[in-house]
Amino acid sequence: MNADGIYTPLVAWGNTELADLTTAGTGAPGDPYVLESNEPHPIDAVFGAMNDFLFPVFPGILLVDTNATVHVTPPSLAIGYAPAVAANLSAAGLPATNHLQIELWNVTNLSLLGGAAITGWLSSNVGFSPIGAVILWNGSGDLVAGNTFYDQGISLALYGGTNNTVWGNSFLNSSAPATNLSAVENSGNNTTGIWESESGDLIYNNFFELPAPAYTPTTDPVSCEIVCEPATYVDRWNVTEAPAATVQVVLGTNLSGSIIGTSYQGGNYWSNYGTRANPLGRLPYDDGGRITVGGDYVPLVRLPAFPVAFDARGLAAGIEWGVVVAGVDYRTNGTTLTVYSPNGTYNYSVLAPANYTAVPGGNFTVNGTGTEVTVVFSPLVALTFVESGLLSGWTWNVSIAAPSSPFSTTVENSTNGTIVFEVVPGNYDWNVSSYGYNASPANGVVAVGATATEAPEVVFELAPALVFTAAGLLPSAAWTVEITGGPVPLNYTSTGRLALTVFELPAGAYAWSVTAVNYTVTPGTGSGSAATFALVPLRFSIVAGTLLASVNVAGAYVYVDGVLETLTAGGFSLSLDPGVYSIVAEAPGYQTYFSNVTVASAERSSLVIELLKIPTSTASPPGGISSLGWALIGLLAVVAAGALVLAAQRRRTPPPPAPVVPYAATSASPPAGAASVPPSAKPPWQEDADDTSASPPSR
Repeated sequence: MNADGIYTPLVAWGNTELADLTTAGTGAPGDPYVLESNEPHPIDAVFGAMNDFLFPVFPGILLVDTNATVHVTPPSLAIGYAPAVAANLSAAGLPATNHLQIELWNVTNLSLLGGAAITGWLSSNVGFSPIGAVILWNGSGDLVAGNTFYDQGISLALYGGTNNTVWGNSFLNSSAPATNLSAVENSGNNTTGIWESESGDLIYNNFFELPAPAYTPTTDPVSCEIVCEPATYVDRWNVTEAPAATVQVVLGTNLSGSIIGTSYQGGNYWSNYGTRANPLGRLPYDDGGRITVGGDYVPLVRLPAFPVAFDARGLAAGIEWGVVVAGVDYRTNGTTLTVYSPNGTYNYSVLAPANYTAVPGGNFTVNGTGTEVTVVFSPLVALTFVESGLLSGWTWNVSIAAPSSPFSTTVENSTNGTIVFEVVPGNYDWNVSSYGYNASPANGVVAVGATATEAPEVVFELAPALVFTAAGLLPSAAWTVEITGGPVPLNYTSTGRLALTVFELPAGAYAWSVTAVNYTVTPGTGSGSAATFALVPLRFSIVAGTLLASVNVAGAYVYVDGVLETLTAGGFSLSLDPGVYSIVAEAPGYQTYFSNVTVASAERSSLVIELLKIPTSTASPPGGISSLGWALIGLLAVVAAGALVLAAQRRRTPPPPAPVVPYAATSASPPAGAASVPPSAKPPWQEDADDTSASPPSR
C-alpha cells in the first residue's frame, strides 16, 4: 500500500510480515494489530491473472502461519480484468470484473470484523472444494463477526480447523453478473452461505437469506482430489436460549443481541425455515438435511410460534398418519403430532393411512398460546361386488351411497369381475350397470359390519339390441340410421365398414331406415321389436354418374383414365363412379387433346372434344421425291446414256456420273421452308403398321 491506500493484494507470511501491513497495535491480546479497509480504487489488473482452470492466481488478502492477535476489516478487493483475461472469461460466460478472495491459512487469534461487502465469484471449472469468498483453512480460535456477505456462490468455507466462532454475519443472495450462470461455482439454487468442513465450531446469530444457507459434507473434500474419504463434522449451530442482551466475549469482541431483533438469542435466522423442507417446529433445523449432523435447535424467528398438537383417535399403534398445514407435510407414527404456528387462523388437511378414513380437514386458531386439534380415524372395511356374464374386458360399474348421505356417491369401474370399496361400517344403497347388458339384481341395499362384506353376485345378460354391419362403403363414407317408434326419432351415424349397435330402442315395435350420400343400400328399411336382438347386414352400392362425350373427328382415339373407348356416331356414353377422370383424344393430323372431367353421382356430365388440325405446307414430306426431282433424275439418265454411247464409240471408259441423292437420304438438314413431318397415322401402341402383336386397352 502507499499513501493513497491499498492497490495491491495484502500478503503476509508469519507475524513479522503481518506487522508490516497493519496500521496500529502490537499483536497482543489486549492490543491487536489493525488491518484497515482503506482501498481507494480497484486492485491493479495485473493481479487478475487466472490459471488454466480459471482460478485466481492472486488472492486479495493472504495471511499464512500467523498467531498474533489481529483485527482485519476487509476492503472491497474489487478488480477489473485485463483485456486478454476478460476475453477468456467472456468466452466462458463469466464477468469481466470480480472481487479477489480472502485466504487465511493456518492462522490463530484472527478476527474478521465488519466487512461491508464481502463478495466474489469463482469459476465452476475449478472442481475443487472447499472454496469461497473467504477461506479459513486449518484456522483455530478465530472469529468471523459482523460482516455482510453478498453471496455469489459460496461466502465462507472452513476446513481443517476447530474452535472458530461465526457470529452476527448477514449472508445475502447476490447473483454474479455472468452471461452463463452455470459457469459460476454454486450459482442459482446452490448458492451456499457456509461450507463447514471442520468440527468444533460455534455458528449462531447469523442472518441467512439464501437458497442453500449451510452445508456440511459427508466426505473430506480435499481427499476427493484423489479418492473421497468419509468424514463426519459436528458443530454447534446455536447457544442455549438466553435473553438477547446476554454477552459473550471472543478475542476481545463482545457478542450480544439478536440479528433480527428478537428478545432472545439462540441459533440463526434461516429464511427457508417454515418451508416444506424445513417446517416450523421441526427441530433441529438442518437446511433440509444439508447440515448432516445436528443442526439449529433454537432458530430465530421474526414472529413467535406456538405449539399446535394434533391428537389421533382410533388408529392402531405404530401406524403413520399426518396433517398438512400451510402447505407443509407433517407425519408421525405416534398418537400426537405437534406443529408450530404464529398467531392466526390456519387450514389443515388430514393424511389418513391406508384402510382408515377421517374428516378431510378443518382449521385452527393460534392466539398467544398453544392449541389442540383432535383427529378421529375410522377403520375401513372391504365391500366387494362380483359379476358374471360379461364379455372379457367389458367395463361395468358400481355406485354406492350411504342412506344418511344420498348425495355423496362413490363410483368404481372395472374391466374384470370384481369391484372393491373401502367403507366404514353401515348400510349402503348400490346400483350396478354395464353398457349393452341387463344386470340382475341391478340395485339394492347392503349392510356392512366390522368385517369384510360381499354383496350379492351380479349376473349380466346381453340386452336386446339392433346391430347393423356394413359392406361396400369407402372407409370415409358416412352412413346414418334413423329409428322411429318412440317420442322422437333417434339418429345414429357410422363411417365405412364400422358396425353400429343401437341399445336405446323404443319400447315395443320400431322402424328403421338407412341412408348414405352417393350410395344405395339394401335393405334400406326395416322394423323390429325392442324385446329381441336383431342383426342386419347392409350392402351399400355406389350410385354411378354418366359421362356423355363427343369428338369432331371420325376414327379418333379417346381414352378415359387410360382406357380406350369405342366411339359410336362420333361419341360415347359411360356409367362411372363419382370422381375426376382424365381424358386424352388423338387422331392422325390433329393435335392431341388433354382434359379432366368430373362425374357426379346420379348426374350426367357432358364433354365436347374439339380436335385441332396440325398446320401443313406445300413442301414434300421428308421421306418422298417431288415430280421435279423425278424429272431431273430422268434428264440425268439420258445424259448418262449418251455419254456411254460416246465412250463406246471412242472405246474409252468414261467416269461414272455422280448420283443425285434426295436430302432425306443424307445426314444434312432439310432445305429451308420444308414442311415438318406430320403425325404418324399409326396408333401409338403400334411401332409399325404391319405389327399387330399389340392391341390397345379397352373398357
